[in-house]
Amino acid sequence: MYPNKVVPRPHLAESYGIQLDGGKKMGRAGIFFSVVAIAAGAVMHWAVTTTGHGFNVSTVGIILLVVGVVGLVASGIVFAASRRPVGSGKHTYDRQATDAQGQSTEVHEEVHS
Repeated sequence: MYPNKVVPRPHLAESYGIQLDGGKKMGRAGIFFSVVAIAAGAVMHWAVTTTGHGFNVSTVGIILLVVGVVGLVASGIVFAASRRPVGSGKHTYDRQATDAQGQSTEVHEEVHS
């Protein structure tokens, strides 16, 4: 296939067409929307004084605050987990090597870092 070229094995999810970002984009987006929900909930609970019939703005503010805090904690866990090294530092590679006589062979390597 590719003489003397190292070809890394795809992750199981990538072999099914799922793109992995390590949780970084999802963690950042979750943190952003959680902070927005917390801010909106705080404004609705402490700054808005309007009352309606059957609809309490302060209660909606509390719900948004709770949902925002739970989302912030969950997103923080996802983001933190994506930043730490995973596994034992072992990588596997499949490559095809060609010797001086032109004969090629497939090589499976495990690299420990």
